[in-house]
Amino acid sequence: MCRVLDGKVDIAFSETLEAEDIDDGYILGCQARAASERVVIEF
Repeated sequence: MCRVLDGKVDIAFSETLEAEDIDDGYILGCQARAASERVVIEF
């Protein structure tokens, strides 16, 4: 699990993350695709 610090990503539906986690910017790096020119994530 990692957190998006800058930019946007598209993520598929995940049963692993709670809606609150996603709202807080957390994603699964293995399932995310960049949706903006620049993306900064923190592992």
